[in-house]
Amino acid sequence: MMVSTLALNGGTPFISQPHPPAWPQYDERTVGLVAEMVARGEVHYEDRHPIIEALSNHFCQLTGMPHALAVNSASTGLLLGYLAMGFGPGDEVLCSPLSYYITATALLAVGATPVFCDVEPDTGNIDPARIAERVTPRTKGVVVTHLWGHPASMLDIMAQASRHNLAVIEDASHAHGATLDGRAVGSFGDVGVFSLGTRKQISGGAAGIAVSRDRSVHERMMVMGHHPGLLEEEIRDPALQTFVQTGLGLNARPGLIAAALALSHLERLPDLLRIRARNFNALNAALSGLGDLDPMQTRPGATRGGWFGYKLMASPDFLQRINLDRFVAAVRAEGAKMRREGVVPIHTTQTFASGHRPPLGPWAHREDGFPAVCGDACPNAIALHGRLLTLAAKYFHDDAPDLVAAYAGAIRKVLEHSDTLVKTHST
Repeated sequence: MMVSTLALNGGTPFISQPHPPAWPQYDERTVGLVAEMVARGEVHYEDRHPIIEALSNHFCQLTGMPHALAVNSASTGLLLGYLAMGFGPGDEVLCSPLSYYITATALLAVGATPVFCDVEPDTGNIDPARIAERVTPRTKGVVVTHLWGHPASMLDIMAQASRHNLAVIEDASHAHGATLDGRAVGSFGDVGVFSLGTRKQISGGAAGIAVSRDRSVHERMMVMGHHPGLLEEEIRDPALQTFVQTGLGLNARPGLIAAALALSHLERLPDLLRIRARNFNALNAALSGLGDLDPMQTRPGATRGGWFGYKLMASPDFLQRINLDRFVAAVRAEGAKMRREGVVPIHTTQTFASGHRPPLGPWAHREDGFPAVCGDACPNAIALHGRLLTLAAKYFHDDAPDLVAAYAGAIRKVLEHSDTLVKTHST
């Protein structure tokens, strides 16, 4: 039976309850600790600090990697990882078109050429089969994004990397605590980078961490971006010891307050992940069988971590019939926080589609034109992006059975009225 008129058309919104405060949230102990740090002026460090040490050690334990370097963002962590792996002018590095832009633009910053590989249609992660197709004699590495917290197909990717002698950087910005066959993401490649900023599951507002297996890689990242006081204690590589007095140009250290806030989430990570998984698995169950909209599933053997956004995929038939922007507007009018997927496939941005080489940095004095970076059009990435709808995960950080039921009810209500949202010739 059809329920009341859509709120978009003047009816009563399905959701009347207020949303809880958005993530990130911090407990009283953490708020008190930070207030005390501010009161005594403990907002700066140069070489070592117990909070930075604790944050790094926790990530070593989480991933099983022997080295962890705290940084001021995952963006900086990726840049340091690219530099440490020796990516530079003339090198090609494979990456996914579905990631945040910095995954590719940081490659431009070091002078390397991003080469986009299409994605798996169910996860949005880089497709190992496409990696094999895109390798050339210039290919030096592959960057793997664990998109929205779902582990990429790392066993197949690592097999390709071994076959072609490629370095592997894992962008695990969305995927804190995610595992594949019991093994933590961030532990498969040479370097794993996690975001500890914005609305990520572990957040200090702006911070990140880079884990690595090889001591020499860890030291190369450190000498690029940390204080001489720390470098003098930590750098063992004779080739780098010349530079410990000054470092090599970047201040990549995280703020102490940001690190303290992030550490408070990291200490509670198993509980935080269980709560989000319970909420979103319940939402999956409530929205299953709709036909027109399908929740993104987690593959067998994979544990989704971070839950950075809850994704629904519109069916091809639904896309043909329904004005998706109007559908989103109708769901929002019912009180549910839904949007179209915002970050577009990277290879379609003007930065890459224009064919113009960057006029600064390593590209400024290159005479060659900016290379083609996506030989095919990455059709799976484009199709998946067009199908995606996102619900705001930032409100589901506490047990929220009532909010889950409300969101499911709002979406089902709009679907019942979907015949009023059909496309016209003008849309």
